[in-house]
Amino acid sequence: HIVLTGSWLRGRVDLSRVAVAGHSYGGATAALAACEHYPEFKAAVAMDPWWGALPPDCPILASGSWPSQAPILVLGSHAWNTPHPVTQKMACNGERQEILLSAAAGCKSTETGMAAAGAAGGVSGGSQACLQQGGGMEGKHVEGVSTAAVGEVQGSCGAQGPGALLVVCRDSNHHSYDDVLLFFGRLMSPLLKLFNFESELHPRKSLEQVCSCTAHFLCTHLCLIRSGSAAVQGFESQSKEGLATARHPLNSPLPINRSHADFYKVLCPGNELHILRACTASI
Repeated sequence: HIVLTGSWLRGRVDLSRVAVAGHSYGGATAALAACEHYPEFKAAVAMDPWWGALPPDCPILASGSWPSQAPILVLGSHAWNTPHPVTQKMACNGERQEILLSAAAGCKSTETGMAAAGAAGGVSGGSQACLQQGGGMEGKHVEGVSTAAVGEVQGSCGAQGPGALLVVCRDSNHHSYDDVLLFFGRLMSPLLKLFNFESELHPRKSLEQVCSCTAHFLCTHLCLIRSGSAAVQGFESQSKEGLATARHPLNSPLPINRSHADFYKVLCPGNELHILRACTASI
């Protein structure tokens, strides 16, 4: 309401390039909002989402579909994307995460079907459409996830999707995505450790990774800058060009292709990247 009526914001906010983001429960909510409220939201960023928050009757779980053209970036934590040594389950609810990634890539699956495939050591078509790299994970199966190359089964999915990216930084945990450790880590360290508010990843490093990955994703897929190597060398160099481009309303966001994943290797260089998966678009 303020954007539409407030004089100081009038003409300064591009309502054709609105994205939604959230952390934990809010991360799952952001994904659901982008799925169900397109074109109001043209992209989504889910920071270490807890997929258990998704209602069972939502399109993602009920039909394994993503009725939206909004691409999604999932910034998961190392802790929540590592299977428990006994149960082999992930804290983020890995089975639901696979359903969402498959749906965003246009490969339908169901929660029951995914669970059965994982239990049998098999994979679904949706999982095969996601390329997984980094962190020594190549060639391994985690909760029924395949590392098959992108596009091998994409043509047989029979649905459309804008694509999804899963980026997991090494040594991060659920608290790497909030401000508690950043602002109070030194002053209240003993008390925070008592409540398990700690992380092997330095809070400033975590903030840098979250901001750079989020900014790059939104600028690329909301068409604020060109998608290319220059985009990961700094956004300032293309700010004028980006602002000029942004003067034109965005009809649809840029779908995710395989090359988009390569930029995150530059944003999180060396051994900082634990998992990188690109579930490419089928639009």
